[in-house]
Amino acid sequence: MTITSTIKITTMPRSQPNLRDMLLDLPVVEAIVLADREGRVYAANDKAEVIYGIASDTSRPPGAPARVEDFFVQSAEYRAIRQALGDGPGPVFADALHRGAGDLSFGCHVALLGTADGGLCMVCLPEESEWELLFNASENRRKLDRLEQTVARIQKELSERTVELALEQRRLRALVEGMGEGMLAVTAAGVISEANPEACRLLALSGSPVGRPLAECWPQLEAERLELAGIRKTDSREVQLPWRGRILRVNLAPLERDSAGRCATVILLQDITEAAQADRMKAELVSIVSHELRSPLTSIKGYLDLILSGESGALPARQKEFLDIIYSNTLRLAALVEDILDLSRIEAGKVELDMSRVDVRYLCNFIHLSYQQQAQSKGLDFQLDVEPDLYISGDLGRIQQVLVNLVSNALKYTSPGDGVKLWARRAGGEVEVGVTDTGPGIEAAEQEKVFEKFYRGRGRKGSGAGGSGLGLAIARSIVEAHGGHMHLRSQPGEGSTFSFVMPAAPE
Repeated sequence: MTITSTIKITTMPRSQPNLRDMLLDLPVVEAIVLADREGRVYAANDKAEVIYGIASDTSRPPGAPARVEDFFVQSAEYRAIRQALGDGPGPVFADALHRGAGDLSFGCHVALLGTADGGLCMVCLPEESEWELLFNASENRRKLDRLEQTVARIQKELSERTVELALEQRRLRALVEGMGEGMLAVTAAGVISEANPEACRLLALSGSPVGRPLAECWPQLEAERLELAGIRKTDSREVQLPWRGRILRVNLAPLERDSAGRCATVILLQDITEAAQADRMKAELVSIVSHELRSPLTSIKGYLDLILSGESGALPARQKEFLDIIYSNTLRLAALVEDILDLSRIEAGKVELDMSRVDVRYLCNFIHLSYQQQAQSKGLDFQLDVEPDLYISGDLGRIQQVLVNLVSNALKYTSPGDGVKLWARRAGGEVEVGVTDTGPGIEAAEQEKVFEKFYRGRGRKGSGAGGSGLGLAIARSIVEAHGGHMHLRSQPGEGSTFSFVMPAAPE
């Protein structure tokens, strides 16, 4: 038996399935078999299936080789080749007698390589003399040359892929560590597996938190993570949490679940203390100004009521027309002031919710009947689709306020001849209520802004629909005060769906 050894070769670890698949899919006539450091076979290409009866998906029929040594008729040949390889990557070339499918023994050319994880890669080419009566040495040499070329090609491909993977990992690590936001990766068991320097700074952690339970570092954040995992949805969630005198914006994104249903999570952290303080100051200023406007507006409205009722004498038609315009705009300004004050009270947590068991079907029927005439006068098809036996715990008046806002907006922005649907359905342990229209839709860049105070989207400002731009901000604040969430799904030209989700009331 002839054994020759060549220079260093790099192969892939078993933990890189993409490289393994690339190796096994090479368009070669040689059989390729991969084994772990104990010599146990875990992968083979289709040529190995034909020659040895071992399937390419590593399933083995009875009697098929399970270890590299099993391929050799004479164990001494395998030990000699294995000894020549030693701990190096190889490859080592040799001629040996192999055991094929159906217990057929045949001579073959063998190349044995060491892999990066300590395993083995065996490349085999049977001698044609086993199937052909005539065989010449030059043809055998050509086949052996081709075997060496195949090994060299494998070496080059694997070396390039290994370098690319290492570079990609370094780039990803540099990106994560250089992020302006803190990043934590938490396993399904609640243990921190990754943390960048910014996360350690924001959480004021001494040393790396990797390997520590999240509940030990920040119990409140772990509670939010567990709540997100319990919802069993793939949507990310954003909350604001206080932390040692600061306010952090926290974005939790769920990843895959384990067999027990627990969910791994990626968490992004951003310090928004200064921005939150500025927002609070603006809100306080708006609230103070609104309070100061309420009294004079009440007086103006009162005197206009007296003048328009004729208490101060008859009015010429022209003057009455002007006063009607003033009165209409006074009412609009008063409503705006009330909306601002209402929103300020909700955001400050000064609104007490009158909680009760709300019959969602009854409430939706009431809203549908209240707006049916308005929809018909505009030529709209106003539909109702509500599942039976839906109940939520909430303030009936406030939830009605949310639905009134969503329905009135849909009717405003939907063209005559189109449709609007008010619907409600059960979603696991929650209830989702929504309004779908066939209006102009909302651009993706505007969809988050529509919930901001005083925001009115492009194309709506000139629609003649009116409005202060506070309705959706108030609606979202009410829903969040109930522990729920608002959602928007929209495509330009295809309409919009505004919905909110709240926990279902217990039976």
